[in-house]
Amino acid sequence: MEHLAIHLPYEARVGGLVQFHWMYPFERQMGKLKKTIGNKNHVEASIVEAYILYEISQFCSRYFGDDVQTSWNQPPRNYSGIGSNVPGQLSVFCCPGQSIGAHSRTRCLTLKERNAAELYVLLNCKEVDGWVTKFEEEVGANITDEQLQRVRRNSFVQWFKNMVLGGQYEISELLIHLAIGPTFKVNVYNGFYANGSKFLTEEYTMTRKTYNCGVCVKGTTINSEDEIDYYGVLKEIIELSMSGNPAGSARRRSSSSGSQGQRNRDQPQVFSSSGIAHDIE
Repeated sequence: MEHLAIHLPYEARVGGLVQFHWMYPFERQMGKLKKTIGNKNHVEASIVEAYILYEISQFCSRYFGDDVQTSWNQPPRNYSGIGSNVPGQLSVFCCPGQSIGAHSRTRCLTLKERNAAELYVLLNCKEVDGWVTKFEEEVGANITDEQLQRVRRNSFVQWFKNMVLGGQYEISELLIHLAIGPTFKVNVYNGFYANGSKFLTEEYTMTRKTYNCGVCVKGTTINSEDEIDYYGVLKEIIELSMSGNPAGSARRRSSSSGSQGQRNRDQPQVFSSSGIAHDIE
């Protein structure tokens, strides 16, 4: 061992980076071959037979259809599922997403949380974009952008209910169910797959060796269109139950801050199945 320090610089100059000439890949392959031994009286024959079967199966699997899962078309890590693109469904409910495990508990939302979740669903539904434009034209004539944002946050949900449920217009049944809003009772989950990422709550990661509950949200300010990063901690993942529609999912974070201004309040954060978060105050 005394001469190890002498030989290592020479090997580095001759072989270059260590990952290009170490023995780990070969040792790993030898370990796989040893596991295929079925008859210890004929070790080499067992390895050859197992390797031939592996090569045949890999070759034949290339000709299978896409509906057959093989090593060539395995789903990626943190697979979030396929979106439920059912004809006649609202766009906000057609994004892929999958919860991790069964829901841990159920609880009731506060009025502030329910209003924040309902506002997010409406503002991120393409079928409601026309109503948002109509609302802004009615109330945003002589007010600033900051005042318009505050009015939209405080009054749009009730205005949309009155317009859709008032019977003045011919409205589709899906928008009527959407105007009724979510229920107060929600399912709470510890994790959620979305956009190839795995989101875990802070409470769930406290008992694990890896801390994986930090989130980053892209946002914009009123006076600037530049994107700002807001960082926070994932507090809760909930599943909303909309009247007559598939459930969405929501997340709540706290202690978030950006490059301009601080956001230290425990704000409700809605997190759709597509994994895109928006600030709802």
